[in-house]
Amino acid sequence: MPAWAFKSVSDDRDWQSNDGYPDVHGSQYVYNNKVGNSQNVDRGDIVVVHDRNIVHGISRIEDIKIEPDVKVRIRLCPNCRKTGAGLRKTRKPTYLCGKCRHEFDDPFIRHDSRTVYTAIFGTEWRSVDGPVTVEALKSVLMVADTQSSIRKVDPDKLADLLGEVTVAPALSDDSSAGTKLPKPIAGGRRRSMVTVRNNQGKFRRELIGRDGLVCAITGPAPSSALQAAHLRAFAKHETHDPDEGLMLRTDIHGLFDAGLLAIDPDTMQVVASPELADYPYYWGLRGTSIKPGPWADALSDHFTAASQAWIQTAVTELAVAT
Repeated sequence: MPAWAFKSVSDDRDWQSNDGYPDVHGSQYVYNNKVGNSQNVDRGDIVVVHDRNIVHGISRIEDIKIEPDVKVRIRLCPNCRKTGAGLRKTRKPTYLCGKCRHEFDDPFIRHDSRTVYTAIFGTEWRSVDGPVTVEALKSVLMVADTQSSIRKVDPDKLADLLGEVTVAPALSDDSSAGTKLPKPIAGGRRRSMVTVRNNQGKFRRELIGRDGLVCAITGPAPSSALQAAHLRAFAKHETHDPDEGLMLRTDIHGLFDAGLLAIDPDTMQVVASPELADYPYYWGLRGTSIKPGPWADALSDHFTAASQAWIQTAVTELAVAT
């Protein structure tokens, strides 16, 4: 079964030959007929998507949309009329031609057309979000090619590489078996005990790099089921401090933010609000030990706020009952 590495560098692209196409992270990848291997990619193939720094995830292509004769603007060196001029970020002139070394600010524009392909793979997308490096991905390439946007990879080696981060099931040949893999958890903000920004890029990757794909309370979990939790209110300081963060499973994160689960700073064990007594699974988490670390102070603040809320709720209920 063919497997491919798709390079998607999104907003950090350096368009040497055209204005680019709209990739959608975790959903689709766009390329044209001038890209190497563009004619070989097919429905049902496995794709692993990465940028210059990290591997984002893996999926199976469910469809490929084809748009013929799409007009594009090709940027060329005005001296040698070839592509390959690199965009400079700190020096002037703006461009340096990789072929003739000519420096220039205004490229020569040639209008042309391309057949544009959109590989769609959102249904079975499984996020990786950082534990696998791009350098490690090179070890599974079928050809030692570091430049192409679409590169063929060895599916067996890819399965071994990604198996440690629980994404290997996407490599199954039997696409009709089992359930569909989950889509990534949506971002945004929500307010309860604290305000949380979900899936916040570098902060999330640093926590995964430190702790792995592991919920601090329940243990190993798929990447798409984990969130990077701020243990102190993000809205108050607007900073990402890994010493005040833990990876938590989505449902545990929600209960933690709502003050229904907390960590006793003296025992470093899970405690639960009486409101969870009717839910055996969550009530059974009481006594689960959390490893010690620099996050202890933040957990202590959270525990104080949560336990005070439980007492206040109990007092209110008792007053109503009497």
